[in-house]
Amino acid sequence: MARTLLAAAALAATLGLSGCAGMRDPSLAQQEAADYGHKPTQREAAALIRGHLASTLHGTAYQLKGLSSITPAWSRHDLTVITYGYLAYYNVNIKNSSGAYAGIQHRAVFIRDGHIMKDLTVRDGGRLEEA
Repeated sequence: MARTLLAAAALAATLGLSGCAGMRDPSLAQQEAADYGHKPTQREAAALIRGHLASTLHGTAYQLKGLSSITPAWSRHDLTVITYGYLAYYNVNIKNSSGAYAGIQHRAVFIRDGHIMKDLTVRDGGRLEEA
């Protein structure tokens, strides 16, 4: 019984380590060779963001401010699937339920071939989290 438990623990540890191998970031060579899709212009990215905000805020007023340059990026969807696209940072000020603007929120979107794949919130230190 003890040997069975020991063998099961060893197998679990081995599988756990092999799962970690899939979490490696893509190498510089992989990033340079990757297909990032169509790079949106500033106007295209702003239109995508406005459409996204209109559909997710359900009629709530907002002010879109400060769209950054569009930069190549990659995103991990699970342990092994990586998608390449473009990241656009922007600032938005959304009205709260009292009708006052709540303050600037720093956000980003991950864009691939004219579609927003992820909506992200920029936290302190520049860390990105899914919104």
